[in-house]
Amino acid sequence: MIYPWLLSILEDLTDRQRRDRLPHAMLFVGQGGLGKLQLAKALVHQLLCVSMNSCGECKMCRLLAAGSHPDFKLIEPGEDSRQIKIEQIRQLTDWVNQTAHMGAQKIAILNPAHAMNRNSANALLKAMEEPPANTHLILVSDDPAQLLATIRSRAQIVQVPVPQRSMAIEWLREQDESVAEWDLLLRLADGSPLYAIEKSDEAFLVRRKQISSAWCDLLNGNVDVVTLVDSLSKVAPEEVLLLGMTMFADVARRCLGAGDDAIQNSDLVPQIAEIGEYMSSYQALAAVSRIQTDYRLLKGSQNPNKTLLLEHLMVDCLNMNSTSFGL
Repeated sequence: MIYPWLLSILEDLTDRQRRDRLPHAMLFVGQGGLGKLQLAKALVHQLLCVSMNSCGECKMCRLLAAGSHPDFKLIEPGEDSRQIKIEQIRQLTDWVNQTAHMGAQKIAILNPAHAMNRNSANALLKAMEEPPANTHLILVSDDPAQLLATIRSRAQIVQVPVPQRSMAIEWLREQDESVAEWDLLLRLADGSPLYAIEKSDEAFLVRRKQISSAWCDLLNGNVDVVTLVDSLSKVAPEEVLLLGMTMFADVARRCLGAGDDAIQNSDLVPQIAEIGEYMSSYQALAAVSRIQTDYRLLKGSQNPNKTLLLEHLMVDCLNMNSTSFGL
């Protein structure tokens, strides 16, 4: 499946292959929820198809559909890990140096590429430095800053932008006409249609109210940190941090004079106004920066203690609700 906002990128990459101009290594970047992995897989189907149009009928397409094409590899973290390990990269390097089995090209996707630790990333560099002819590596990442600079420099960046809002809304309504909140959900998803789909269940909006109330309770002193974190034990920490980041950013906008139409969390204006009573724009932006640090830690290849992480974060954000706080 290829999403409409990805069609022009796929057509450009396929055309470059026809002109023998496709890079050996590509890095697909853009925020989450845009379908970068689907784009990479669609390109693989185009390149390995006998007629280069992803026909679905030829032997190559049938092998890809069955997950048994010998000239394609998908490298992802194992079920028991959040990292792409060095053993996986060593196996990939050995595979890269072998002759193609079915045709002229071999393609590997690494998703997410930033899940490689330093050892596996260094091992990948060997495959990128002296690539065999007609071998392509596609790295997919929501957070390319976590990749080694040497890897980024050896891959051509393919930017996957957020689609136009009108296109995204039209597509979302085609998926489910019964959802009345697509405009809000797309705003909350930073314009990423696939994330808006994930947020379209009623439970998500209920959790938002719970999380936003928790942040308010923290800053107005209605609850202690340990009790507050315990009350959020059934909510994914990533959701707590994401909503905290966007709410504090909205607080900063409001403190700086932005109107309600500039507020991302348009369904939480009362809560944002309440938090704004306790924090300046400077403090709110500092809170955003502090939460971003822990969010990146949660999404990275490490496995931190989530309860302790939230407790430490809440204490730090509570301290930001202080006239003496400074960066």
